[in-house]
Amino acid sequence: MRILDNCISRALYKIFDVSESDDESKLHVRHCIGLPSLMNMIENRRCEFMDRLLGNGSFTACYV
Repeated sequence: MRILDNCISRALYKIFDVSESDDESKLHVRHCIGLPSLMNMIENRRCEFMDRLLGNGSFTACYV
């Protein structure tokens, strides 16, 4: 995930001419274009999946 996130950061550097060493600027650009880090995207998708799974009803009952 870090390698893919680094590829995105390098693309932002080339497209928007953001300094590679300026993390604050890269984060600002990512925020402005609505592109969070891959870790955040994966965590959000995992939470949404778990919410849907637990809200299904068939997985909330305890089978003993």
